[in-house]
Amino acid sequence: MIKQNDISKKIRQLRNERGLTQEQCGNEIGISGNAFRDIEAGKTKLISKRLFQIAEFFKISPEEIVLGFDPLTEDEIIKLKEIERDFDRKIKDLKTLHQIEIATKDEEIGTLKVKLGSKDKIIGVLKENKSGNY
Repeated sequence: MIKQNDISKKIRQLRNERGLTQEQCGNEIGISGNAFRDIEAGKTKLISKRLFQIAEFFKISPEEIVLGFDPLTEDEIIKLKEIERDFDRKIKDLKTLHQIEIATKDEEIGTLKVKLGSKDKIIGVLKENKSGNY
C-alpha cells in the first residue's frame, strides 16, 4: 500500500537533490512555499493535479514519485517477455534432458539387474556342482 508519508519523503528527496528551497518549488508549481512545505510534511493530501505539476517540474513521471520507480517502457516489456520465453525454452530443454538421463539410468539399472540375475544363477549352479562332488 502506498503511504502519503512515502510520497512526501520522495518529494522532499527530489527537492533536496536539486538544492532547491520549498519556496522555489512552490513558486514553480503555483503554490506558496508554506503549501509546498505542508505537502512535504504530509499535512496536505496531494491531489492528482498537484502530483502531475510536481512530477513535471522535477522532470520525472508521477509513477516515480508514487511508486519510487518509472513504469516499464514498451521496449523494456518486449525485452522482458523475450527473456521470459528464453527461460521457458531453457527450462523445457533441461526437463527433457533430465527425462532422457532418467530413462538412460533406468536402462542401466535394468541391464545390471539382468547381469546380477545371471551371476546368481551361475553361483547357484556352481554350488550345486560343488555339493554333488562331495
